[in-house]
Amino acid sequence: MTAIVQTATDPILAGNISAPAEMTADMVELRPTSEECWESRPLQLADPFPIDYEWNIGDIMEPTILEGSLILPIQLDEVNLAQFPHAEPSWSATGQLGIEDDYSYGARNEIQRDGPPQSTMSSHRRSSICHSPADEPTHRPDGAVRRISHIAETPPKEVINLSSALSDHFFREVITLYCTWDSDSNDMRILTGNMWQSSGIIYHTIQSMAASCLAKNFPHLAAVAKRERSHAVDYLNGRVNAVVSKEERLLSLMLLGHTASWVDPHDLAQDQFRDAQIMINSCASELQKGSNWAFFEQSMDHWSMLLAFFTDKGVDSVMPPPSIGPEQPTQSQMPHPFSGISHQLVKLVTDTGRLIFRTRKRLLTLKYMTETDMDAFQYGLREARSIERSLFAYVPMDVSCMVDPCDASTTLNHFQQMDQAFQYTALLQIYRVFPDLLAERYQPWNKYEILLPQAAHEKPTRQEMDIWLTKLAMHILSILQEIPFESPTRCIQPFIFAAVSGELKYTQHLVHLSDGVSVPFPPIDHASIEVARARQFILSRLSAYGNILTVGKVQQICQLINCVWDALDAGDGDAYWVDLAYKKQLGTMMG
Repeated sequence: MTAIVQTATDPILAGNISAPAEMTADMVELRPTSEECWESRPLQLADPFPIDYEWNIGDIMEPTILEGSLILPIQLDEVNLAQFPHAEPSWSATGQLGIEDDYSYGARNEIQRDGPPQSTMSSHRRSSICHSPADEPTHRPDGAVRRISHIAETPPKEVINLSSALSDHFFREVITLYCTWDSDSNDMRILTGNMWQSSGIIYHTIQSMAASCLAKNFPHLAAVAKRERSHAVDYLNGRVNAVVSKEERLLSLMLLGHTASWVDPHDLAQDQFRDAQIMINSCASELQKGSNWAFFEQSMDHWSMLLAFFTDKGVDSVMPPPSIGPEQPTQSQMPHPFSGISHQLVKLVTDTGRLIFRTRKRLLTLKYMTETDMDAFQYGLREARSIERSLFAYVPMDVSCMVDPCDASTTLNHFQQMDQAFQYTALLQIYRVFPDLLAERYQPWNKYEILLPQAAHEKPTRQEMDIWLTKLAMHILSILQEIPFESPTRCIQPFIFAAVSGELKYTQHLVHLSDGVSVPFPPIDHASIEVARARQFILSRLSAYGNILTVGKVQQICQLINCVWDALDAGDGDAYWVDLAYKKQLGTMMG
């Protein structure tokens, strides 16, 4: 027996249109599988499915709906509803059997699944998983309950639907991998849960994200991810005749932009960032009246931070407008699910990235020094000093001022530690690119005085400053080591790994070989061993993340970091991750 598995090209499954009015019960026909010729008769929905019949799907669905469907042989005897102890059979708008399953947010990945699923689900989450929303009772066929009871008592014959599996995977797993925390309070979960069944653009967006995450185990889903992403882009470009609200469009732009690197690790989605920024600027006064404004605004700032170190295309050209109305209170705020750090620090890191990229790009393309170049570097130094002072003045998030998002896997201390790690990482970038600022405050390393600078007694040597920066990088990594691997803040840690990689350098000693050639070798001392351990920590974390996060992006981050270390070990003490990412086109979304 063959089953037809509908792909996301089915507009009914996409949830953006209702079932065709003409597709009613009295028009559904069954055809016998034996050679005996029967006269077709309408199927009464109260009747159980005759198990020796198969659907002729072409009689009940339009060819345009079937376009793109996959014909898969399925051994239906292997499907057993007993495998889903918390499942409640339900009917979709198309009359297909669906499974409504209660499960907890604790089942975020294989590490967390050490207990039975909980049986609590918020209303928005319940509606986001079942294909038959409670607010659409007219789409539920009469007699469906009786027929489901019959199926549950006999070997199940339901059609396994790929799009349903992808939607389920999105709400079960993808959100928890994408965010630094997850619970009923997660705005991303709330928004997608409320929109996906009625919005074609959100439906195709989450299908693409789910397929991308599963592609490492099911390679053929990579093509599905690209196709679903293309469908969502068609909505954005107006190639689909459908009404798309501003919030739906903006949410889709953000998700597609953030996850472009899931499909192609080299894709920074600058054009989508520009479109989203233009849209949020033009609709700011309208969006600020809604409850989701803070989520959208901070999502854009987080996106800008991730792009700032790799490109200036579409980032510097569109700046956000000044806030309208009173500022949001700084106390008792919930960490943003994407960044996990304070909004103020996100902006500081973004300013750092823009300055660093602009300065390094000018140096890499500079052939002859002009007065304009000198003025630009002087301006950059003044801007760097201003950012340095802001980083000194910044007060990391206090646990007492945070609203607990109620995710057992991400404690408030994790947010505080990530906040501090990002603050130090931004300062490290300033000192690496503008060493004069480090020279002005240089004192022998003391981790308790990182943010309490004193005037230098004498100008430090290049080696002394390199050692100071290496110790700062090691201190940043020690903060991340205190955060358990299972913490969902892992999704934003790769950025820090790349940013500190250039400071994990060995002190080179020249070893003279018998043939008169001198070769640099690192000494086997305590400092070199600590550097080796720090490198191994980064590689082990990224290797583990590769089994959880999208593989292609993690591999590209590893490639960038290894390029930095190869250059350092070859004697290039000035190797810098931003330079290599730009020259070798290894930039990717590190969040």
